[in-house]
Amino acid sequence: PNIEVNFSIDSLKARYVSGPVQIKQDLVISAVVVADDKSGNLYKQLIIQDSTGGIALLVDGSYLYGDMPIGRRIFIKLKDLWVGDYHGVRQLGGYVQQDGSLGGITGGRINDYILKGKWGITVEPKAVKINQLNPSYINTLIALDGVEFATADAGKPYADAFNLQSLSRTVKDCNGGSVVAYTSGYA
Repeated sequence: PNIEVNFSIDSLKARYVSGPVQIKQDLVISAVVVADDKSGNLYKQLIIQDSTGGIALLVDGSYLYGDMPIGRRIFIKLKDLWVGDYHGVRQLGGYVQQDGSLGGITGGRINDYILKGKWGITVEPKAVKINQLNPSYINTLIALDGVEFATADAGKPYADAFNLQSLSRTVKDCNGGSVVAYTSGYA
């Protein structure tokens, strides 16, 4: 689309450090979808990333992967959207709910804020070791290098599709580092 990009995800997260805060300026970001709702691990959200970082984009809709699959560039008009967080993780949404959390951009307003660009963009994950993990990697596509599931979790399913229970599995490296992988039961 013929639209000028004048902001970045990193600048967005740096400017709006406490939330929820409504964006009042005519700002536009461009990002690539790096995670969508096709797997069932995300619900009514997309994870988008530009060269500076990533953020969760809340969209009140389902089957988002049909129009905005992994590898699609999107342009987001930020004016009147909200920045907030969920357990310390930045989110971009359409409104503030009664409990103070963000709600998604409503279905009737999606095209007012999100413009779809080129699709089929190859998204390369950044290879990272467990000891290198830090908040800058939140909502960005990474590949953990040199890891395996902990012995107690080896051979177990990563999600409980029968009972639809979310599960946590420990991933470890050979240096004693570990991180928990959390997966929705709908995945």
